[in-house]
Amino acid sequence: MIPRALRKQTWNDHGATAGTIGTAFVLQGVLLISGVLVARLLGIEGRGELALLVVFPLVLAQTGTLGIPIATTYFIAQNPGATREIVRSILGSLVLVTAALIVVHAAILFVFLQGRHDAFIIAGLSTLLVLPARVAQMFGLALLQGQRLFGAFNLLRILQVTFYSGSLVLIFLLGPRSLPLVVEAWAGSQVLAALVTIWVAQRSVRNAARGDGSSPSKGVLVRVGLKGLLGSANPVESFGIDDLIVGLVAGPAALGIYVVAFAFTNLPKFVAQSIGMVAYPRIAGLASGHRTAILRYSTLTLIVCGSIILAGQALVGWLVPMFFGAEFNEAVGIARILLLSALPLCLRRVLAECARGAGLPGLGSLAEFIACVVLVPSAILLTASWGVTGSAWAMTISGCVSLLVVSIPLLSGVSNGKGQVALSVGAARPILSSKSG
Repeated sequence: MIPRALRKQTWNDHGATAGTIGTAFVLQGVLLISGVLVARLLGIEGRGELALLVVFPLVLAQTGTLGIPIATTYFIAQNPGATREIVRSILGSLVLVTAALIVVHAAILFVFLQGRHDAFIIAGLSTLLVLPARVAQMFGLALLQGQRLFGAFNLLRILQVTFYSGSLVLIFLLGPRSLPLVVEAWAGSQVLAALVTIWVAQRSVRNAARGDGSSPSKGVLVRVGLKGLLGSANPVESFGIDDLIVGLVAGPAALGIYVVAFAFTNLPKFVAQSIGMVAYPRIAGLASGHRTAILRYSTLTLIVCGSIILAGQALVGWLVPMFFGAEFNEAVGIARILLLSALPLCLRRVLAECARGAGLPGLGSLAEFIACVVLVPSAILLTASWGVTGSAWAMTISGCVSLLVVSIPLLSGVSNGKGQVALSVGAARPILSSKSG
């Protein structure tokens, strides 16, 4: 007989996983609306300019916070009774870091916008609102994820893109079609979503149960966050490394084609991200059974994401011209190659989340670092030789190599024994000390 508490926990895990996967499908649908509208409103070159502008605040928010939101989720999941103490210990530091990042973003824009046309400059200045909003939303979602409040977490995940898509619909129907207006809609949606997320998160903290646990020191939080930063940030996508290479080597028009093609890989990646969001706090809270949980989540990823990718291969030739128009037909072949790269990327994402939950935050970061090391030179060389097609193949190569980096040591080194989470790589052993720190 299965104990009632275990049956309840298993049911809760299944419900949370199903809910986050369902949210991924909703998110893809909303992003499809926004992607189509942006392509129609701005055209190929304007779409490429938008992609360049959004990179800076997103990269700074992801990296400049030093992985503190990641560590917050981990320690709250391990010790829910210390939720209030953890929030109090890091809130002031996070505010100071955010203020510094705003200054850095302004300096980057001052240099980057030199000599650009007026519409591009106005649009770029509008992105100054995005960074503090993005940091606030990241921190709020981290609190909810750590407390395993997946209902609120999933609704808030799609809030920003929902606001953005609604604004684009109004612009498409009523307003003038310009890059500044689209960027202002994007920035405004980030601010609104952040305000709602922080309101919900602070209520959850206020209602959190008090316990005997104590908060880890700021130093421990930052160390754990930094070790897991690259694995969580997924720099190839979050930092727009591939976008920057395509834009700089092949130009804005080629980047517009690439961005449309890349959009068809979003759904399987969102599903993988959703599975990882449940796996991370779930495994962090386990005293034993880590290997079983990791295999379960990775198998689920392979089945669900693999099925979506196969469907995408069959439908992309019909979907691109229908939604984006004939001028984007070149994106069909690019999308098919990028869909091949999506499966190893999905598996790597979930395994990196599992590794963080098992107390190995550095393993996902190592995989992401290797992915960047492989991608940057291969993308530059292949893009210069074969254009956007070369960039797509570089993504596929990078994804396969980085999957091997994370999967082999994780699946061979993690034990099911209580408290026995080990990695058969000497460099990873210091990471384990952060779990008890």
